[in-house]
Amino acid sequence: MKKRPSHPAPYENVPQPIRDDGAGATDFGPRDVMRDLENPDMLVPPATDAGTIPNLKFSFSDTHMQLNHGGWSRVFIAK
Repeated sequence: MKKRPSHPAPYENVPQPIRDDGAGATDFGPRDVMRDLENPDMLVPPATDAGTIPNLKFSFSDTHMQLNHGGWSRVFIAK
């Protein structure tokens, strides 16, 4: 019987895109873990999600930043 290492694997405490029914897989890539924790249905959508409704929730820091002399502004255009 193998003994577990005393330190967890680096991805052990990171939420993974795996549903309870077994769909999905471990994501080893770089990710924003805090955003995954804040939006669990974006990381692991429910089986009933058809993907027809756009994601209306996003971080304001994801918007385009415009740098000007004397300051900056964030640009968001609602279509």
